[in-house]
Amino acid sequence: MIKKNQILDEVEKTLQSLDNDIILEENPFLLTRIMTERENRLHKPKKGFVFRISLSQVLMLLILLINIITLVYNYNRDTKQNLQESLVLELKEDFQIDQTEYNF
Repeated sequence: MIKKNQILDEVEKTLQSLDNDIILEENPFLLTRIMTERENRLHKPKKGFVFRISLSQVLMLLILLINIITLVYNYNRDTKQNLQESLVLELKEDFQIDQTEYNF
């Protein structure tokens, strides 16, 4: 009950302070400044936005290029390795070499 009375007192004080406020004079140039700034922002070219989009596209192309190069490199390496293994197997069969017969 005491808190409720305190809250009501504070609300009453706030309302009274609002009733006694003086009327402030408006700035006659404020609206024109706001409208001018708004027009400037609306008509200003958005270079930052275009730059960010072009930068993101360049980065995506760079990532794709790196992935393609990696894929081609690994494919070539695997085919060379498979070719070498098949040649070794062919030579083993041709010369009838057993794994235990040769020394390094």
